[in-house]
Amino acid sequence: MSILKIMAEYECSPLWVQHTLTDCFEPVPIDSLQLSRAIKIQLEEWDLTFQRTYNSLVPQDSGFQNVHDEVNFDEKGIILWKKIINELKENYQVIYRSYKNGTTLYP
Repeated sequence: MSILKIMAEYECSPLWVQHTLTDCFEPVPIDSLQLSRAIKIQLEEWDLTFQRTYNSLVPQDSGFQNVHDEVNFDEKGIILWKKIINELKENYQVIYRSYKNGTTLYP
């Protein structure tokens, strides 16, 4: 079974797929997966929130302006992760990589 990782990354899709255990995770477009339109919209909004924190002039200064925004972003990501599990559990093991603390959550 393929693994789908939800992980925010600058200038990249927040969805990453690993087809076999020897493969690397590769980003995939949100529209390439059979998710409901509502989930796709929520995922795009979640990703846009993250992309807006990118400072292209000084990338090392990128990130959320305060801990509250960072925690809120991660909480919304976990909610999305649970919704995506429900929609894709037949075809993927869906995991979530926390932005806040870097841990990976498994179902």
